[in-house]
Amino acid sequence: MILATDLDGTLLYPRKPIGVLAERNRNFLRRLHAQGHAIVAVSGRNSKILPDLNKDLGFAVPFIGCNGGFIIGEDGKLIEKRPIDKDVVLELYASMIDRCGIGAWLVMDETEQDYFDVHNLSSFATVLAVIGNFFSFKYGEKFSLNRKEFLHRLSRGNICKLEALTGIGIGKKRQAREASIAIADIFSDSVRVSSTGIAIEMTARGVSKGEALKRFIESRGYALDEVIVVGDSGNDVSMFDLFPHSFVMSHAEPWVKAHANHVVKGVFEVQRFIDDPSLIEGDRVKFPTEG
Repeated sequence: MILATDLDGTLLYPRKPIGVLAERNRNFLRRLHAQGHAIVAVSGRNSKILPDLNKDLGFAVPFIGCNGGFIIGEDGKLIEKRPIDKDVVLELYASMIDRCGIGAWLVMDETEQDYFDVHNLSSFATVLAVIGNFFSFKYGEKFSLNRKEFLHRLSRGNICKLEALTGIGIGKKRQAREASIAIADIFSDSVRVSSTGIAIEMTARGVSKGEALKRFIESRGYALDEVIVVGDSGNDVSMFDLFPHSFVMSHAEPWVKAHANHVVKGVFEVQRFIDDPSLIEGDRVKFPTEG
């Protein structure tokens, strides 16, 4: 059996101020590892969090980052990378920069550095974001708010994930959902779009957490029904729609819950389903992907 778990809002929920993992989740994963089961971290993040995660677990795990944009093995080496076409990134940014209420943009790849363009985001929201990142401790990201650096990185290409943020305030989540629909309508031939809270996350067409995980587990000789996936947000739906043994966090939005077979309050609760396989015997994918 292989457990594939999202990080933010899932494995890292509830958040522990200093450490990366809550004790119950850490102990659960250590038991699984000791029993010979495999574990994969699947996230929208870059690679910065991986060393701390491995340290707290006491063993190294493969890492699928940027919503499937890259895969890193247990040895820390890059297995694959699927960036968005450079011309598509530039066209998307140029055409959407001042539309749909988007306040900030972010580019990410497999490295530890993120680059932001916050020229449409209020100073108050920007300050809150910086403070929030500072007090995230191990959760914190390395990022630049220098727009020139952002534009330079954008023009270089080789970007695994482009992210647009609608800001902080009432109605911003709804605004993000509407923006994601608008972007998908225009760029569906070039990118995959998912909405998570106030974020619109874009990867290359055909690149998602689910597809990357599928390629990874097949390379290791696992079948789809030997995998348990756990997540909590829109970018996890691609896993729910490919793998029958799907678990969603209880705090997830209703439309995300609709795609999963089981609801849990914490990743550690998956233990009882592993101990009693009859609980997942009837699992079926609710929204099969085409092809």
